Amino acid sequence: MEDIKKTLVDLAQKAWDANIKEDAEFYRNFLIDEAVGVNNFGIIDKASLIKQMEHHSGIPFTKVIMEDPKVIVLNPESALLIYKATIHAVKDGKELVFSDYATTAFVKRDGKWKGAFQQHSRIQTIGAKA
Repeated sequence: MEDIKKTLVDLAQKAWDANIKEDAEFYRNFLIDEAVGVNNFGIIDKASLIKQMEHHSGIPFTKVIMEDPKVIVLNPESALLIYKATIHAVKDGKELVFSDYATTAFVKRDGKWKGAFQQHSRIQTIGAKA
């Protein structure tokens, strides 16, 4: 039987690695056509994400550490992966490090797990400015 947690964590790490490399081709194959992502910058669909990567117009990530992954299997064809992500990035020559709680919804299409939805919520400490 498939180890769903390992499979989904591995896929999420591959997605982060592709993000670091701005590998639009990975996302063309990994995301379902109607995929959507939500974060503190807004809502982005698959086509917009791929365009952003092709034009190198996002904030370049240099490293992502996934911690404490949990999986909720909704049915044999869908599951959620919930985890903490510590993200290292560079903006205007300065290194940024921030942490998000992340949820990815996966669906199984033609026998393969695909990304359908991604939600990020920035972790803030008391007294921190948004």
